[in-house]
Amino acid sequence: MRLPFRGRPYRALSSFFVAGRAWPPSPAARACGDRRGNHAFGLTQNTIGVYAPIVRMGDPDFSDCNSCAFAALWRAGRDLTRFYERRFHGTKMRAGQFTILAALAGDAGAACNLTQLAALLGMERTTLNRNLRSLQARGWVRSAWVRADQRVRRIELTQPGLAAAAKALPNWRRAQREAGSLLQRHGIRIG
Repeated sequence: MRLPFRGRPYRALSSFFVAGRAWPPSPAARACGDRRGNHAFGLTQNTIGVYAPIVRMGDPDFSDCNSCAFAALWRAGRDLTRFYERRFHGTKMRAGQFTILAALAGDAGAACNLTQLAALLGMERTTLNRNLRSLQARGWVRSAWVRADQRVRRIELTQPGLAAAAKALPNWRRAQREAGSLLQRHGIRIG
């Protein structure tokens, strides 16, 4: 049997699953057809059924999820990231890279190891390590093993990294001033 679909013929499948049951049904299942003579499951050889979930009485009501705090913060975070990325356009630096460089330039990050820097930034170590590789490739940061404990790497900001961060600092300040209006649209107030 051939079924037309958007002008192109497709061959009907000899068997498929409907609601977790194989179609066509077995001979035993055919014997249990309904009064109209249809096979079990309400399908005949000439129709193709589409399985869709049916909402039953007692199913949970998800209408409260429309005002989910997590989803709202997720959307706000994505919008804020795009906002900052647009402000950093032309600096040859991403907003996240600037955040890492600024943390290393500050007092708390002056000479810290990877674990301390990850805690300072609120990042996973693996994510921070991946971001540090691109900064190291540009020569903006360097890492060195600590002599006392060869398992620990100290992360340091280089002079070119400090210069790149200083060049991008006005862009960050402008974005920081303008970010309040974006956050207010999402119902978030700072300070």
